[in-house]
Amino acid sequence: MSRTAHLTGTYRQPVLRLRFERKARLKDGTSLVEWVKALPGRHWNAEERAWDVTGTGDRPSRLLKRAGFELDLEAENDDPSLQDVWDIDELVDPLLRLSKQNPAIVLVRPRLAGFELARRRLGPGARWDRDTGRFEMPVADVLTADGRPKPGLVIPKKAIAAAKEARSRGVRVTNAAELAGAKSVDEAGKAALATIAKVGDVPDWFGVQLYPYQRAGAIAAVSGHRLIADEPGLGKTLEALGAVAMTDADRLLIISPPVAMTHWAREIAASRVVNRPTRGNLSEPFDNIVVISPTRKVPDLPGVGAVVVSDSLLASRPALAEQIRAWKPDALIVDEIHREKTWESTRSVAVRSIAEQVPGIRLGISGTPMFANPVELASPLAITGQLDPVFGGYGAFVETYARQNHFKAWVARKKMLPQLRRIFDEQVWVRRRKDDVIDLPPKTRRELVVDVDLSGFRKAHKEVTAKVAQWVEDYVAAEGHLPDDETIEAFARQSIGLTSMLRRAAGLAKVKAATDYIAEWVEQTKKARDEEGHVTFDRPLIVWTHHRVVSEAMAQAVPQAVGGARVIIGGISREERTEIDDAFQAGRIPVVVASITAAGTGITLTRASDALFVETDWTPALVQQAEDRCHRVGSQRPVTLTTMVAPGTLDERVQSVLTQKAELLEVLMGQGQDVSVSDFEDDEATAPAEIVAEIARDIIAKRAKGSRRRKAA
Repeated sequence: MSRTAHLTGTYRQPVLRLRFERKARLKDGTSLVEWVKALPGRHWNAEERAWDVTGTGDRPSRLLKRAGFELDLEAENDDPSLQDVWDIDELVDPLLRLSKQNPAIVLVRPRLAGFELARRRLGPGARWDRDTGRFEMPVADVLTADGRPKPGLVIPKKAIAAAKEARSRGVRVTNAAELAGAKSVDEAGKAALATIAKVGDVPDWFGVQLYPYQRAGAIAAVSGHRLIADEPGLGKTLEALGAVAMTDADRLLIISPPVAMTHWAREIAASRVVNRPTRGNLSEPFDNIVVISPTRKVPDLPGVGAVVVSDSLLASRPALAEQIRAWKPDALIVDEIHREKTWESTRSVAVRSIAEQVPGIRLGISGTPMFANPVELASPLAITGQLDPVFGGYGAFVETYARQNHFKAWVARKKMLPQLRRIFDEQVWVRRRKDDVIDLPPKTRRELVVDVDLSGFRKAHKEVTAKVAQWVEDYVAAEGHLPDDETIEAFARQSIGLTSMLRRAAGLAKVKAATDYIAEWVEQTKKARDEEGHVTFDRPLIVWTHHRVVSEAMAQAVPQAVGGARVIIGGISREERTEIDDAFQAGRIPVVVASITAAGTGITLTRASDALFVETDWTPALVQQAEDRCHRVGSQRPVTLTTMVAPGTLDERVQSVLTQKAELLEVLMGQGQDVSVSDFEDDEATAPAEIVAEIARDIIAKRAKGSRRRKAA
């Protein structure tokens, strides 16, 4: 059988159909079957008894010629779109077109370029959709950093025009930067007056009295500083609603974490932002505020009013997202917008797809917008509409401010962070520190070193070591040699869950010590009785956990040791969470055990001035969010934050990681990011993947040493 290649498929999705003898080989002896299996895209077509190749990489004509194939462009080509093809090399460049559903993105067929070559040409903003077999990418990314069409792509003129329009869209009013960093309009001076003359002021009918810094921030937000990033605890909710009140929005969409939806409904009603007097007073303030719950039927959406929905619900229910798009919101607030930091996540894509079609003001709220590196800012900036005009699109932003390390993870280009901070201050965010705009009691962090039973932790460490050792054994059996550094790092990236086993064991080891501490705390703190005879607690305690198994262990132990203790962990209803919040603030709860994930946002616990961290997280922002549930507007007493550290566990490593990450974050976000409580001589922070790699290298070193001893004997 001769080696033949026929062109089939379509112009958008061309296919090369290869036929050859199964035992055929290349000149160098390579099996032709193995050769075709190594191509970027191919599958065996049993019906045609041929290999259908959908990806060849660059220069398919040369590839086929070197492999000895005769190319026929006509025999099996029955699609009209391929009739004018004279050379298969013209079918390599990925083919782009504007999305009809969302003109902010382009859809890309990789064609014969194949997946990897197409991704490289498209850049980091391209997202692969397995269901459709195509890429999606922001329209602005069809242009290079200097505004020219990217080479190696087939880009229609409409997409180029849309990209240029997206990059040129204005988002900033001159002098608004003065307001974005000021504690009051008066402090911003003449620049503020000039801005107010252009965009207006928070209206007199706004139902809540704003602090001076909140008013200044609202005006700056309307002026283009759409990321409201004041430190946690400064009342960003009302600041954002004040900005919306300055617009003519009829349909306000709030996208928030599930835990904060009731809070938003209350604040919308109090602010009167959708019940403004110019529309006539409504008898019930909640009449046109719809909160969409996952456990109830979606109610009718108001003609004029507000809809509150969680980002996770939008991600899990595409039909709901489409219903909200059809509602045509003309103002958007995304609370805790850092939750959408992962560009390709289903949640982020769902929120962006709605945001990109909102014609009016689009605001993001986060006191901790960056957790580890600038790449996390790209999706929030796209949601607020600032990514394309300020930074030139996703690709330009990522490649300017970040790079990929040896773990293929994005890390910051440290030298570029001062520039990024300057641009954020001038054009992007409203960012004030609590110390600069409001008088709050001081916040003190201290460590509590506890000696615990390490048997559980040692057992977990043995289990982790055994799993890593088994991987080494399996690798040697398959490959005939020990894994090199690159292989170890790839394994470690895929196995960071092993580190979680160690951290969970460390948390469980502290449960008894923490329970004893809590019981003694409640015993020694002041209690009183209110007018109705109920016991009230003057200094209730917040107890923070992280891992679910530790949260559940504390949730069982603490209420048994302390009567009246309550628990906020994943799985409790929004109604119960709100009830606990209200009761705690009223002084009727002595202790609340709270998961950093479940209660780190959307809740106010200012009745407390003391918190105990049984566990912390690797990420300073998450710890800071939890801390500021009690250190925020409304705090009356100095706040003391105690972190339990158990020597001999991973606690010390976690503290070291927090210290190192804080140093990076402070370049962009200012002082106060360091939430660690321990200092160590070894300040080389070890991330989860590196801990696994460290265990693997230790096992390999011992194995190699043993092998040398056996050979010497």
